[in-house]
Amino acid sequence: SNRVPLMVGVAGHRNICPEDVAALKARVREVFRELRQRCPHTPLVLLSPLNEGADRLVAEVALEREFGVSLIAVLSWPKDIFPEGHFRSGDRAEFDRLLANAADVIYVPLDEAENVRAEDLPHCDKSQRAQYRYVGKLIARHSQLLIALWDGVETEESAAGRVIRWQ
Repeated sequence: SNRVPLMVGVAGHRNICPEDVAALKARVREVFRELRQRCPHTPLVLLSPLNEGADRLVAEVALEREFGVSLIAVLSWPKDIFPEGHFRSGDRAEFDRLLANAADVIYVPLDEAENVRAEDLPHCDKSQRAQYRYVGKLIARHSQLLIALWDGVETEESAAGRVIRWQ
């Protein structure tokens, strides 16, 4: 379709308590249902890095047939550099399945402002963290709406908090 899509981003915790999953999925379904009712003719696109936890939970709900949401996976560095690093944690089969169901994949370029170099990426935490921040900035910048599964606790390492502020 030639309609302008509504871009939805996701941010949130990687560690979600198993007993919270059903309630969170139900709430995310409500969000997508409401978007569908308000914008019945607007294509919906979800931008997700497919990390364990919030990113995958929201992607899973988005892909339910009822909502007709297209998933764009936003992976943390170019395809040909450290490809095994795109999967970080959690269930590998779940990651692979969501990636296979993505309408498109964006491989984020190396963050030149942070001097990230391809040869450092596989073994350098600092470079990897710079790339994760870059993904967060990209999602915040390109989404009109952000679904955040977050406890509101600000810590230095709270990527979710940063993305919410940027958005």
